[in-house]
Amino acid sequence: MSVNQKTMSDKFLLIQVREDQKVKDHEYRCLLELGGFTVNELDRHDLITGPIDLVRLDDLSGVIIGGSGEYSGQDDYPNRESLCQLVGRAEQIGLSVLGICFGAQAVAEALGGRSIEDREHSEVGTFRLHRLPMAVEDPLFSKFPEEFLASEGHHSRIVDLPAGAVMLAESDRCPVQAFRSASSSIYGVQFHPELNRVGMLWRLDHYQGSYGGPEDEVESIVSTSRDTPDANRLISIWREQSVEG
Repeated sequence: MSVNQKTMSDKFLLIQVREDQKVKDHEYRCLLELGGFTVNELDRHDLITGPIDLVRLDDLSGVIIGGSGEYSGQDDYPNRESLCQLVGRAEQIGLSVLGICFGAQAVAEALGGRSIEDREHSEVGTFRLHRLPMAVEDPLFSKFPEEFLASEGHHSRIVDLPAGAVMLAESDRCPVQAFRSASSSIYGVQFHPELNRVGMLWRLDHYQGSYGGPEDEVESIVSTSRDTPDANRLISIWREQSVEG
């Protein structure tokens, strides 16, 4: 795909694997706000209702694979093969892809990596991330400080990266917080760059105990939640770089 084609289209696709319509809409609104998209620039596809038309990739500047409250990357989620084919095709043609939380796990699995359920190392709330040495020259993560805060909400994590992938960030509980694929066109982030503190508190309130555990644990998560300005810049930076090609 040429730079001219990307500039002319300036179109992005959000792939969602969520059964809760309120959370699905909330995710979309957060991406619009923090990514600087207009509704005409960011289309949506519900993977639960049907597979993805790979022909559409030729008209896109980039694809975002969002989170999921119901599935993890290792699960047999609806139309899994369709998403794996999209990721493989994107890696071949150099199309920009950003996988978020579930999306990062799904991307890793599609490219030959592995994710597992690991509640002992789950993260819900605000956590401190550390940029790794390989990120210093990365087009995206070189713009981040060595340490930054991010919103998290996961009970599964990536344990094996795809061949040739580069790890870019970690946390104390979760070694793979961000990675770049071998082709450098696909990124996966375990954290939620689309959730600032307000968005994270909304998510906690909506899911209540099922998201953060018992009520006393949720109260602790709420009280320790912080603003995450560095993490929230990721989407707009990724968007700009995707358009520029």
